[in-house]
Amino acid sequence: MAYKRQFACSCGRVHDGLLDEYLVESGAIGKLAHYVKKYGGSKVLVVYGGGSVVRSGLLAQVLESLDGAGLF
Repeated sequence: MAYKRQFACSCGRVHDGLLDEYLVESGAIGKLAHYVKKYGGSKVLVVYGGGSVVRSGLLAQVLESLDGAGLF
């Protein structure tokens, strides 16, 4: 069952999305590869906007998690 959600974003807009599952907890990025594989994924395309994801270190964490599992 997919959940239709709206997300308030730091860009000031509200975004819509369909989710099968969502995880909000400390260490969630480390579980990213598990969830990609759980839903049958074998590769991930990472798309991002401005530079804040780079400056915050979040992108590096995501890429490290995916690369370590052979998904990137």
